[in-house]
Amino acid sequence: LIFCDLQMPVLDGICLYAEIERHRPDLLRHFIIVSEFLGDDRAEDFLARTKVPAIAKPFDPADIRRAVMEY
Repeated sequence: LIFCDLQMPVLDGICLYAEIERHRPDLLRHFIIVSEFLGDDRAEDFLARTKVPAIAKPFDPADIRRAVMEY
């Protein structure tokens, strides 16, 4: 599984997803967003388009366990 934040210093989560999509699309089904920025327009557009699962920060450890169990 790839747990990825949307806000990162050099390559944000949306750009990382695009790079994986370009080079290793087989890994996309293992991608999960974990971020406190799920409500902004860019994040909502990305999540609607890709259907990537997302977990809002702060999260409960049970949220991570649930995400792992779904895979």
